Amino acid sequence: MDTNTEEKYKMFVFGLEEAGKTALISTFQENKTVKDTEPTLNLLVSKYFTDNVKFMVWDAPGQVNCRNTWEKGFSYADLLVFVLDVSEKQKFEEAKEEFKRVLEETKKGVYDTPKIVFCFHKMDLDEAKENLEEAKEFFNLKQYKSRKIVWFETSIYHLDKLKELKKILEEIAMGIYF
Repeated sequence: MDTNTEEKYKMFVFGLEEAGKTALISTFQENKTVKDTEPTLNLLVSKYFTDNVKFMVWDAPGQVNCRNTWEKGFSYADLLVFVLDVSEKQKFEEAKEEFKRVLEETKKGVYDTPKIVFCFHKMDLDEAKENLEEAKEFFNLKQYKSRKIVWFETSIYHLDKLKELKKILEEIAMGIYF
């Protein structure tokens, strides 16, 4: 693909603070584990290229006082990527509320209904492994029958899983996956 073209696939990455969004994006872009990141305080826009797709990545801050910026990022997004820190069980309720809020906002007809990738993240941690089944039940992604959702178990330390996710993201962007 000619990376100078204006064709871009807009990916909005969101979740609560400290979910690992920026580390996940940086690990994607660097093709190696990136664990030292600063908290995101504004929408960060970056580019990520595959052989076939030019992604514009919108990395959203997760702090409560910054979530009002999310609409700027998910407006006209082609793909929503929600990152849940599965090790933080006490944050599931808040995370679900924010996930549902963004889904509702993107369903109102103002924006095209984007596809969704849900990342059960930080799966390298014992707490996340212990909480995984409860998280899957709690979020019950099958209930969103009118939305196209795919989920993954992710960790910045499991590069083989991230390679699979990259392939799916590219296939989604190319219209192959859904």
